Amino acid sequence: MKEICFVLAACFAVSANAEIYKCTDDTGNTSYQAKPCRDKSQAYALDTRTGSHITIKVKEDQKLQQELKRQQLELEKQKKRQLEQQWASAAKVEQEKTRTLIQNNPKEFSIYAIPPYQLNQLPPVAQQFKPRLPDIEKLRRLAAQKALVSGQCTRVESDQLSPRSKQAKLIVLVDCSSGKSFYFSETELLKK
Repeated sequence: MKEICFVLAACFAVSANAEIYKCTDDTGNTSYQAKPCRDKSQAYALDTRTGSHITIKVKEDQKLQQELKRQQLELEKQKKRQLEQQWASAAKVEQEKTRTLIQNNPKEFSIYAIPPYQLNQLPPVAQQFKPRLPDIEKLRRLAAQKALVSGQCTRVESDQLSPRSKQAKLIVLVDCSSGKSFYFSETELLKK
């Protein structure tokens, strides 16, 4: 009964977030204190808000698990950022090729025919294909060139990834000044 009174008194004396430790020494004597016990294998942390208790060892293990989980999440975020940087830099190489093509052929391409896709501002259609951004940029350029070679397109006005695209089979839509539209699949564009 003394112990219960002591615990209740301690609960009222400490703030709502403070912990009380129930410690048992080698001889089996139990004591309650505000700081952690020396022998953690026999120590319990009492939650003054709920009255529940947990062994200090288990509590430390839980904190360690939480820290490991936090570190793992941070590592995953870092890997994702590195991958995205790789995609963005590979896409910039393809975008530069496209920009040069448009500059060298102003009669065949509207200046806004193939606007570069930015990794952090992808159109909704391209968002699901983010890892394939370099491929998308290359395929858009190839699709515009293929439309021009067809003879039915004299000037490319617009060139976008089509909503018909699938992860394994991207499709590009090319609109020409003649009013003709072309859909080219990835397999068509990559044929030698």
